[in-house]
Amino acid sequence: MTSDKDAELLEAPNGISRRRVMTGVGAAVAGGLVTGVGMAAPAEASDGGDQIAAGPAGTTVFEMVCRITQNGENFDGLGYLTAIAGLNSKTLFSDPNARDETHALFVATAHGKLVGRSVDGAVHALDIDGDLAVYYSTRAGASWTDPTSFTRGNRIATYSLNLQDVLTVILPATGLPTLNGQSQQLDAGSVRGRRFGRKGQSLRFIATGLGTRSDTGPIDMAQATLTLAGSMIAT
Repeated sequence: MTSDKDAELLEAPNGISRRRVMTGVGAAVAGGLVTGVGMAAPAEASDGGDQIAAGPAGTTVFEMVCRITQNGENFDGLGYLTAIAGLNSKTLFSDPNARDETHALFVATAHGKLVGRSVDGAVHALDIDGDLAVYYSTRAGASWTDPTSFTRGNRIATYSLNLQDVLTVILPATGLPTLNGQSQQLDAGSVRGRRFGRKGQSLRFIATGLGTRSDTGPIDMAQATLTLAGSMIAT
């Protein structure tokens, strides 16, 4: 439940799709594709202007850490933002010296669906479609063991995701995934009177990390977990 204080600080976006995050990431355990990506400008470190999480082409609008679980063709993700263009990084956590999910004020959820897979030896390439949602609250306290804690506060932005996840298997049940794909912002709310991103904004999502598989069944029934760090970059 959102407090009165939260309501004053945030203007919930209208008509936001209830579809939540695509986190094609989870595919890691099933595949990922490493694609060359140019260096993007870092998220801004200081407050200013009436818009955040937006910028010209090449601008990193936000950075995040996330965990994804894969259950066959379905992917579910939880995460938190570690940098946002236009915001001082010290304002993203209840304790600036504890930059983790427990102290994060901007959190996210994601859901994705596998739409294609190609396997060539140790390289698994998956195509995933889904959505990502970002939430803000003045109260921190998210926990990886409680998915609902990542939807606390007000939903301030949603994004579509069309990703390719390429996983390179390096050890039994262990792989290195890389996510790379297109995104579009579907809606936008406000944080302390400042608009979070821009509806219709085109972006590129990239992320990489470590994936581990917990089963030995058929590949189309894979059970896996993935820990990633990534960025959303304006195009």
